[in-house]
Amino acid sequence: MSFQRTDRTTAVYRWLEQHPKVAWVSYPGLPSHQSHENAKRLLRKNAFGGVLSFGVKGDAKIGSQVVDKLKLASNLANVGDAKTLVIHPSTTTHQQLTTEEQFASGVTPDLLRVSVGIEDISDIIADFDHAFKLAIPDENATQQQRPKSYGRLSGIGGTLRQWITRKSSSSSTSSSSVAEGKKKATDQSAS
Repeated sequence: MSFQRTDRTTAVYRWLEQHPKVAWVSYPGLPSHQSHENAKRLLRKNAFGGVLSFGVKGDAKIGSQVVDKLKLASNLANVGDAKTLVIHPSTTTHQQLTTEEQFASGVTPDLLRVSVGIEDISDIIADFDHAFKLAIPDENATQQQRPKSYGRLSGIGGTLRQWITRKSSSSSTSSSSVAEGKKKATDQSAS
């Protein structure tokens, strides 16, 4: 992983973070990321990789439409390619799962995963900006961002490990609070 790719990924997450049609961004290079300290300890200095996740302000249909409107980025599940790749897991890799199973695996209707390629950063950002304008209604930009405590499992590669850790640490949690969490997640996806 080159530092240039990390720099491009950092530029993309910074741009996404301030975009009014983006609800949240997850990248281990973000100080607010739950695994940021581990990433700083385990990875090369300032080299947090080329993959990030973010949520659009909208449902699965809007997330899928964003991917469909991209011209530069390719809709593929791969990571680490020279080309920018993007996927909407809810309607592709995880479509066979129920809504509850998707949430349990960290897949929310708004989730997009991006593997930032070697293209010019201004071209990557322009591609996403154009797709957002075409796919996300302007009224969605006024929706509140999802609270950080929403429970979004973040990151690539660590998602399953984080989910397993949460499941084992929450075994003492009462079944009623687990059911309340699932209901909240389901209610969130319906709105």
